[in-house]
Amino acid sequence: MTSSAESGRKSGQPAMRTPPVVSPEAWEAARERLLVKEKAQTRARDALAAERRRMPWMAVE
Repeated sequence: MTSSAESGRKSGQPAMRTPPVVSPEAWEAARERLLVKEKAQTRARDALAAERRRMPWMAVE
């Protein structure tokens, strides 16, 4: 018997990979690690936007 994931795919194609199921504590730890990366990305994007705003202007005639 095939699972529902296997029955919908073509022969020879790998099954869809899903994240592991973990405890709430492990999920929270993973979320905290991701949050650190997300905050760094936000700061970098904000710094780039600030740099863009400081770009000199060009006269349009």
